[in-house]
Amino acid sequence: MSEKYNIIFSDPPYDLDKIPEIPKLVFDENLLSRGGWLIVEHSKQTIIKHEKFKETRRYGNVNFSIFVNA
Repeated sequence: MSEKYNIIFSDPPYDLDKIPEIPKLVFDENLLSRGGWLIVEHSKQTIIKHEKFKETRRYGNVNFSIFVNA
């Protein structure tokens, strides 16, 4: 049984082309506990789509996409 987390915060380099794959990797590996959050920091140019997407919060040039394991 793998360990599960309540919060996973991902802050990859903004020029990393695989940022949109992060939610799929986290949810495929079942890393979040029920109700847990994945927060991915990225630039405004990066679009992340996933069924567990909840919202994006913007602070200046920084974006935080939030995904929830409901």
